Amino acid sequence: MEYIDLKTALALSSAGKRFIAQMTLYNTGNFERLATFIAESYTPEQLAEQSAADRLAALQQAHTEAGRLRVFHHVSVTDYRVVLLLQSESGSLYYNRLKVDEEYPHLITQYIHRPHGDK
Repeated sequence: MEYIDLKTALALSSAGKRFIAQMTLYNTGNFERLATFIAESYTPEQLAEQSAADRLAALQQAHTEAGRLRVFHHVSVTDYRVVLLLQSESGSLYYNRLKVDEEYPHLITQYIHRPHGDK
């Protein structure tokens, strides 16, 4: 079996592509574009559960509290799900899980971002 580095694994994964896009917008602080991304990339069911505006506000608050995030450790990367530990600029760790629909265009069906260790 051939070894694939994490960056390549994420780029080849449908969930990984969504994760990279969302985290790039988050880390650059491009919240206008992040708002559009959320509205276009989450399933209607996810947006009914938590609106795009509320999701954006939560990510803006996370950005204010934690700053930029980088991948610290990957737990699992499959085509339709990524589970990662992210590290903030201050060193705090965050659990991050993103799942996408198996059908194209692979809309986000679940996104969890919480401090590592929280239940």
